[in-house]
Formats: sequence, structure tokens, C-alpha cells
Amino acid sequence: MVERFKQDDLADGFILDGAMRTVGEVQSFQEMLDRAGRTMSFTNVFLRVPGWMGVERILKDTNRKDRSDNNPDAILSRLLHFYSELGTRASFIERQSNWRLLHVNGTGTVEETYDKVLAALL
Repeated sequence: MVERFKQDDLADGFILDGAMRTVGEVQSFQEMLDRAGRTMSFTNVFLRVPGWMGVERILKDTNRKDRSDNNPDAILSRLLHFYSELGTRASFIERQSNWRLLHVNGTGTVEETYDKVLAALL
């Protein structure tokens, strides 16, 4: 990722989808930016969605059919892992001087959630 972060098309910033899911990813992110020579702030958007809704959405999402482990038990296991370290990850992000953590209600439609994310970022 460091080599990718160095590329000119990322000089003004970038969006990572699905990042910061583990404590290790959060803790090493600033180091990767430093190694890439990128000085920038970081905003993490956490879409708040009840677990049951997350499972339901994954099961209904036709784009996720390529995963052989998209069954309720496997999805719940992944969500358990994600939520088990959430407090540690959130605390780390909030302690960084040029980072911010935004909590956005993600229970609406895609369009409603998009609008909420934009509003939170501005």
C-alpha cells in the first residue's frame, strides 16, 4: 500500500472502502502514510448499522454472491470479529491529532446514507 500511496493521483487524498477493520490496520496506517511521504489528515466514517441489518443486507446483496462463506453463521462470525475490536480501534483513531472518527447512521437507503456521509464530512 505504501507504493500505491506514493503515486501522484493520490496526492490530494483518497478513499479506502472497508479499511481499518483491525487494530493492526489502524495502528500501521500513519506509518504507511509517513513512508509514502504523505502528510494529510485522516477521516474514518463508521456507518452505524444494527448487526441484524448488516446480515440481512449482505445476504440480499447480489454483488457478494462470489463469497462461499456468505451464510448467516459466517457473516455473524465476521461481524463479531469486527465489533470485538471496535472500541480499541475507535479510541486509537480519536487519540490521533490529525484524525477524526465520524459516526453516521447507515440504516437508511443508499442515497440517504450517502447524503448523511456528505453532510458529516463537510
